[in-house]
Amino acid sequence: IHKWLSPPDPSTNHNLVCSTHHKQTATWFFQGRIFWEWKSTGSLLWIHGKHMPSGSGKSILCSTIIQDIEALYNAREASMAYFYFDFWNANKQGLHDLVPSLLTQLSAGSSLCCDILSKLYSVHDNGMKQPSDIVLTKCLKDMLMLPNQLPIYIIMDTLDESPNTSGIPSACERVLQLLKELVDLRLPNLHICITSCPEINI
Repeated sequence: IHKWLSPPDPSTNHNLVCSTHHKQTATWFFQGRIFWEWKSTGSLLWIHGKHMPSGSGKSILCSTIIQDIEALYNAREASMAYFYFDFWNANKQGLHDLVPSLLTQLSAGSSLCCDILSKLYSVHDNGMKQPSDIVLTKCLKDMLMLPNQLPIYIIMDTLDESPNTSGIPSACERVLQLLKELVDLRLPNLHICITSCPEINI
């Protein structure tokens, strides 16, 4: 099923960013009220970098957030999935890249999520057909709405690197629509964090 979905691997971006960390990286952020409120309550945290232009450290901050949540995941205290949008990689720019990656990451730690993916695979002639973005998005929502779940953290870096100049709607607008739909679910255990430059439509 993983081969069928062919999700891009965000760990390559993550490992590269983590290699630039210094001791005490982002300590100031983890000690702040905003981070702890996001971590403890279902909410959306948008780190828009109004005064942090491209290359000023948003990805480093995002990578440290991922590392912090990974500690909960490894202790089986949370589910998580993350994604790095990448202007230089055409396979890491749109909704059709993001959602399969989130699906496979969430299913890695949950047998119930695996069951949802297995059903998706079977209704598409056991991988002979490809699912649409609409179907994949519904699958993601089904996973998030499973009952009696641990806290779920979804972290996305550099949303502004999703193209915003072509397509109707643009790749960036489609991701933004997904975010709106996820927030509208009003799930108390869902924590979403995104970083971006302060683009007009984000």
